[in-house]
Amino acid sequence: MFLKDADNPKKNDLINKLKVKEAGLMNASKSLSNISADRDMWIAQYRRELL
Repeated sequence: MFLKDADNPKKNDLINKLKVKEAGLMNASKSLSNISADRDMWIAQYRRELL
């Protein structure tokens, strides 16, 4: 649910509540922000995950 709706402005409240309850989601949120900010980094990460 987090990855699916993380960039959906209509789901911001729900995503923020989930992040508060789950430390792992906080880390995922930070990673998603960092990766999304740099397209080349995102592509490299995606390729690593496919292997």
